[in-house]
Amino acid sequence: MRYLPIDQIQRSPYWPVRDRPRPAPDEVDEARRTGIFAPVTVRRSRQALTAFPSYELLDGERIWAIAQEAEIHQVPAIVHERVPDAEARAYVEARYRRALPSDPITQAKAYAAAYAAEGGRAVRGALRQTADKLGMTPARLKHYLNLLDLAPGVQDLVAAGRLAYTKARRLNVLAMSDQARLAERMVNEAWSARRLEHYLRGAQAKASLAHDANIGHLERVLSDATGTRVRFDNLDRDKGELVLTFYSLEQLEGLLERPLLDGATRKQVFD
Repeated sequence: MRYLPIDQIQRSPYWPVRDRPRPAPDEVDEARRTGIFAPVTVRRSRQALTAFPSYELLDGERIWAIAQEAEIHQVPAIVHERVPDAEARAYVEARYRRALPSDPITQAKAYAAAYAAEGGRAVRGALRQTADKLGMTPARLKHYLNLLDLAPGVQDLVAAGRLAYTKARRLNVLAMSDQARLAERMVNEAWSARRLEHYLRGAQAKASLAHDANIGHLERVLSDATGTRVRFDNLDRDKGELVLTFYSLEQLEGLLERPLLDGATRKQVFD
């Protein structure tokens, strides 16, 4: 172990990009009074741009942050002279996972912060890059992120350890208003994964039948209003195609010249 100047230590790129730890005021005051005795762990950087030595922080990020806040210019350090990139990455990822809380919702929020710092949905490949830094597959990371789309009541049950997150994430297929009610029932009746799957399959089938009936009714109303065949194609949640069939140019001109919905038809559709 040796003492290193604080300005020669840089944060490892393998830590998820996020705000550094924020030391409490009493931690900073104590460090000013007594100094810092716990060491950080670093490796010698292979990308030093100056004649001075440069080190990459592998562990002890909070100690490093306290030293900076307390304006302490040197910290004790365990120095690894030659650590391959793959080993450094595995070392950092293991410590990051160890530092995460066991509560799945809090974990999901930490993962979401790391994902957002990588650019989130706006950046192509950000999900895979974040997953790689966290040492998990993109699919597993996505499962955690989806927990944050659940109703607040469901998230509370997961955070309290009353509902397994592997079951909770399946509730995303339901309307927000139905999720908490079903989650409470699952907890009270100790539902198995098989029972939940059976319930969701039935709920989705009922929703599909209701959806098909509504679409069929709407197609008939619009066909009657326009005098031609109207159908909906390629429906996917809130997207789709509205197709009007015409059998002559004159009919097409007529369709283009008048509004698709008059007052009476609009009332049939939206009431």
